[in-house]
Amino acid sequence: MRRVALVVIGTSILVVLVVGSCWAASERASTLERENRIERQQELETLYPEQIGMNETARELIALARSFGLEIEGEGGADEIRAAPFIAIRELHRDYLRAVITTADDDIAPPPVQLAEFLDSHRKQLGDLSTLLVESDLPRFPLDVSLLSGPEQPKFLGQVRVLQLLAVAALDEARTNRHQAAWRHLEAVWRVTRSLLERPEIPSQVVGITGARVVAGVARKLDPPVPRWYAEVGRFEYDSSLERALGAERVFTERLQTPDGGIFESLRRGEIRDVLLRPWHRRAAVRQGDAIEEAIEALPLDDICSFDVAAFESMLREAASLFPGVDPPSMPSLGGAVLRFANLLIDLEVTDRILASKEGESPARGRTFGSVRCPAARWIHESDSSGTLTIRFEGSLAQLDPPAWNLPRAHRISRR
Repeated sequence: MRRVALVVIGTSILVVLVVGSCWAASERASTLERENRIERQQELETLYPEQIGMNETARELIALARSFGLEIEGEGGADEIRAAPFIAIRELHRDYLRAVITTADDDIAPPPVQLAEFLDSHRKQLGDLSTLLVESDLPRFPLDVSLLSGPEQPKFLGQVRVLQLLAVAALDEARTNRHQAAWRHLEAVWRVTRSLLERPEIPSQVVGITGARVVAGVARKLDPPVPRWYAEVGRFEYDSSLERALGAERVFTERLQTPDGGIFESLRRGEIRDVLLRPWHRRAAVRQGDAIEEAIEALPLDDICSFDVAAFESMLREAASLFPGVDPPSMPSLGGAVLRFANLLIDLEVTDRILASKEGESPARGRTFGSVRCPAARWIHESDSSGTLTIRFEGSLAQLDPPAWNLPRAHRISRR
């Protein structure tokens, strides 16, 4: 019995020593990390001030969206289709938009009959929606970055449907030579897009970048004059927006590795494994966050065609796997977001070339221009005897997979 008692006592002491050692090591190693986390949290709250409730534009946007049968209020990615009008075209409008903006010319095919009827019968509501977005503040939804896992997210799919619907309305106006009205609808698309880009969530950035690509795809179909607001689409700092959101995601991830209540609360709940692994989880989160910052800072903005998405994701995976057997902290897939950003830069450059040519630039046959974003690439301008001008990008950048929403890197401008 004495031997058993000694074994029990010895084991208990060993457990106490191990747990105490882990706790002490954790506290020593995390002091600086804690100070850095506090500093990052303060910076995050400065970048993204708290939005209590939604603003008036957001409330009116919700009401107008409901008149089409769309619900964009609340949290989550899925939207709720509440009324028949939109149900009839929920896939038609998306497929039509994609079909038109992925063609490499100025042609705008007529919409399917059902979609055309929807646009005709809702022309006033679409006009009201664009007026709201263009003439009011940007729509703002609740935002509180102090929440443990980040702010409550708006219904992204509902907002995607809104901007797609407005983009279709712009194409419909342009198809019937009402280009001023088309540009106004497109400005409304940009306003929704910018609202998303100014939020800290990675999904907001992905949807916002997609929205900006839609703006670029529709704009190249429209006739001049190009309104002044469109210059904002090219000036917007998409890289800074994405970098800030990645910094926010880092704060949310690190916060989840430091649960409220501390080590003794975890012991009380019997989470011994959590106590033992928490220091490594924290260090993995910090290391991954450092790797993300380094990867974003190293993005080749002056030569975006050299971006290697596979190498980017490999760097993040390596950073996350700090110790064998320790699951890395959860982070969203970032390679796809950055690849969308890289493609957006080329899409915008293509559209700028097209719009400049439409506004009067008439280069001679075979004239070439260097690419701003890809030094090794070039733009070829070719015209034929009929006056049709073809602008073609000669460069290499990985496109999105699946390729359904990839915008063409060439465009034919017909003489008007």
